[in-house]
Parts: sequence; C-alpha cells; structure tokens
Amino acid sequence: MKDISHTSPIQPGFSGGLSAALAMSRSLAASLVLLPTALLADSFWDGGGSASLWSEAANWSDDVMPSSGNVWIGNGQTSKIPEVNAGTASAPSTLYVGHNRYGWAGPGSLTVSGGTLQVGGGIAVGVDWKNGAVTQTGGQVNAGELDLGHESNFGSYTISGGALNAGGHLLLSDAGTSSGLFEVNGSGATSITASYQLRFRNGTGELKYVLDAGGVTPITAARLILSTGAGRILTVDASAYTGPPADIVLVDYSATGYWDGNPFSAVNLSANASAVSFGGVLSNRLTVHVVAAVLPATTTTLVRSSGTGTTSTFGEPLSFDVTVSGAPGSPTGNVSLRDGGPSGAPLGSGTLSSGA
Repeated sequence: MKDISHTSPIQPGFSGGLSAALAMSRSLAASLVLLPTALLADSFWDGGGSASLWSEAANWSDDVMPSSGNVWIGNGQTSKIPEVNAGTASAPSTLYVGHNRYGWAGPGSLTVSGGTLQVGGGIAVGVDWKNGAVTQTGGQVNAGELDLGHESNFGSYTISGGALNAGGHLLLSDAGTSSGLFEVNGSGATSITASYQLRFRNGTGELKYVLDAGGVTPITAARLILSTGAGRILTVDASAYTGPPADIVLVDYSATGYWDGNPFSAVNLSANASAVSFGGVLSNRLTVHVVAAVLPATTTTLVRSSGTGTTSTFGEPLSFDVTVSGAPGSPTGNVSLRDGGPSGAPLGSGTLSSGA
C-alpha cells in the first residue's frame, strides 16, 4: 500500500487553510502531502498486494477497493499488471490505463481473463504522454466508451476471448499526435460491440484483424466513421486461415447502414486476403475476401497431357498426367485416380508439382 501523495502545492480549499497544512506537515516531519480534495475519492493501482489481482484490496491506494471516482492504472512504481479474473470489478467513473498523474504515473497495462469489468464512464487507454495497453482473453467488459490514444501517446486494446460492449464510441486515436490500435485476434471472442460508432478521429489509428483457422469475430457498430486524416490503417492477417474461400465480415454496421468519410489511407493484407470492400455483396458491412493457401480452387479441371487435350471427368477409367487450374499459389501434393469415384479401385497416383 502506498500513501496517497501529490508533489504539487496544496490546493486552495484544503480544510484548515495553508498554515494549518504546513503545521501538520512539520508535525509529521514533512512525511505526508495531501491530494486535492476532488481526488480523494479516486483509486490508484500501487501493486502492494501478494498477487496481481484487481480483487485484492492491498493492490490499491489506502488498501481500499475502488468504489467511487476515477480509477488510475500506471505501472511506474510496480511491476504488477492488474488482472480481472473473476467476480465483478468496478470502476464507477472513468478508467485510465497509462497516465501521467501523481505518484503512480507511468505506462499502464490491464488484463481481463474472466469475470466482469464494469466501468461507469469510459476506458481511456494511453493518457497524458504515457502509453497504455488492455488485453482481453475472456470475461465481460462493459463501458460507456473506449478511447485508444490521447495526447501524444499510444493506446491499444487486444481481444481474443470474452465479450466487449462499448455503449458509445470506440475511438482509435483521439488526438493529432497520438496513435491507437484495436486488434481482434481470432474468432474466440463472443461479441464486440460499439453501440454508437467505430471511429477514427485524429492521429494514427489502426484496426487489425488476425484470423485463426475459422476466421475472426466481427465488430458490430451502429456507424463506421473514417476521418479525413492520413492515419486510417486496416491490417488483415489471414495466414492461419484454413476455411473455404469466403467474404469475411470485419465490421457489421448494418443496424443503420451507415459509413462516413474516406477509404482507409493504408490497407495491409497478408497473401491470403484481398478485395476489401464496403457494402457490396454483403450490404452495409466491411468485408475482406480470403482464400486459404492450402485449398485448391473449387473448380478443379483434369486435362490430358497428350492426345486431344479435352477435359476428362473424375470417373474416366484411364490414367494420365493432370494440371490444376485456378488454385492459389503453387499447388503441390499427391494426385490419385480411381475407377468409379472416390471409393473405386486405384488406377494410379503421382506427385503434383507447380504447373503440372
């Protein structure tokens, strides 16, 4: 546990006036400096407990769990990263992750692996020139809004499991010199919702999707707004995808059917992802077309390497070399021919190499 301290001069309004405060400081050998009255209800993470759990009171200023005011998480004086893993963790007003305020200033990190994080106001990640990061692997996070990057810093939120519900905005970069990253990692999250809008405001904002074998969890938002600045980045990594060719939904804004602004200023796609589009076949959705590198094309054609060169059917009772047309990349593997379909007698097999 750390005493609540503040290095600035004592603020007007302190009970007893400045002279009384100075007298009290002398009597305590100048060991105590008080916070402004308005901050007495706030809670600061000091990492004084035996574990890194949010639910351990000793990890908070005055050894008291947050119950009113703002909650400030900065790891400037502790290596412990707070974790919400069970039960309900409460931040009655605003939750700041990474900040430059008072004795606990520093970059901040937060992990949510289970339970519920209930935030009465918003979550601000990266505040006042200090970076911040939130990682959610499970549980439920409910907040008024999510603001990533504010005032010349970097804020990130990565979700791979659980559910996130931002009742208002999900903002990527809130100031011209800041940057924000929202990353959806795989399809393990049950839902990701921005009830008002997913918005790139100022600075540099990156929306990143890392697909797993089955795809990725989409973000559901009432609106998708792209600012006019240069920092609107979309990144899609489909290298682990093994499903059929598909249009993967990244942002579903079909509730109001509204997106505003310009296309992304930069689009970074892995070799298996292409054709990013707004709307199109899937109306009012931001989609990306993906094709797994290990899959052949859906219309494989077998062609004789000699003779008339006509297309042969799978059941034709003879053996011949084949080519595979329309397959992504360089097709490799083994080819088997059978008499009478997949369960018929083997006619022969061979190794498929690139182009033959």
